[in-house]
Amino acid sequence: MGQKKLSTEFQNYIFNFINSSDGSSSKNPVTWSKYNSQHQTLRLSATKTNTIAVMKKKIYTDQTVFKELKKDKTISSSDKNYLIKHVLNGRWFSRGLDQKFNNMSYFEK
Repeated sequence: MGQKKLSTEFQNYIFNFINSSDGSSSKNPVTWSKYNSQHQTLRLSATKTNTIAVMKKKIYTDQTVFKELKKDKTISSSDKNYLIKHVLNGRWFSRGLDQKFNNMSYFEK
């Protein structure tokens, strides 16, 4: 339930952002701040029943992401490697992952 709500909210944010450069609307109560030197990011998450959307300062680095990936035991290593290689590869946020795991897309090579 929460995941479906999150999917709908995310689509609404993107639609509003594309049309007005602001993802906010009456359906999406979180105010998107314009990007600034504080590196504010929109964080989206979901529980089983609800969604969470907040603007917060970016607190992670590629190194902290790598560390958390290594610690995560919720999926098998082979599944994790598959996700890194086939799902996360070549995304706007994945350059650090792609470099670390020698998984650069043909476009980036």
